[in-house]
Amino acid sequence: MTRSPFFEGLSRIPIRIAGHDAAVPFLIYDGDVMTAVFAARYRELRRLLPDARFVPARIAPGVGIIAVNAGEYRRTDVGPYNELVVSIMLNEPPFWLNFPGRALLGAHRRRQYHAFVQRVAVNTPVSFAGGEFYGFPKFMARVEFSESGDERVCRVMQDGQQILTLRGKRLATPHREEIQTFCHLWSDRQPQSCEFKINALAFGGTSTPLAASIDISSSHPVAVELSQLLLWRRAIHFRRITRFEGILYGPDRHSLALLRKARDLVAEGDLAVLSA
Repeated sequence: MTRSPFFEGLSRIPIRIAGHDAAVPFLIYDGDVMTAVFAARYRELRRLLPDARFVPARIAPGVGIIAVNAGEYRRTDVGPYNELVVSIMLNEPPFWLNFPGRALLGAHRRRQYHAFVQRVAVNTPVSFAGGEFYGFPKFMARVEFSESGDERVCRVMQDGQQILTLRGKRLATPHREEIQTFCHLWSDRQPQSCEFKINALAFGGTSTPLAASIDISSSHPVAVELSQLLLWRRAIHFRRITRFEGILYGPDRHSLALLRKARDLVAEGDLAVLSA
């Protein structure tokens, strides 16, 4: 563990994932992430979510929110890896009045976001195995970053087929802040969740219409799903964190399904809990 004050006071359980020593909570010591927020069809979001306890946040009548996060994690417990996450922003708690903009404005004010994690693409076997332990809906893909002119570009491909390309403009990142994201999942027909807390050391954001966009360019199931959900391919908000530290806390509910998954990973040699 680094000496950063952000990690002080953590109690961690040593584990071994796919041949790599790690621990829970899982730590990211240095990372870069860009987040593009897109307007989506509210009715389709409701149809996609697996349970009535998950309610999409509204930003306008008939309009909800999809967030696409592209992360390059340069230093973690299990080495560097890249990922792209597609999430549906939620009205939380679900029984609160879902007036347009209320949930997201409150989340932005508190720096606490609730999101249903729909898809996660990762590019290393160890990050895939770790996601299985948590119950994230991960799949293996090529997740590549590049810089082109004044843009940062993330491309996701699988089996030679391009799934999507996320583009974001270079931004000034003069701010620092802590942000909490409560990741909501669905495991064995019941809700699961975990908290991801980040210390953004260089942060900036903009709602300029041309700041970020997404190209969806294949018949891959993830691309088809996004095409059906998004109202526009240009983001309504974009933010960039060029340097951050992160803590992914353990699963909140140790369901039987999750324990069975951990047992199977142990049996396959992909996961081991070590003595402290």
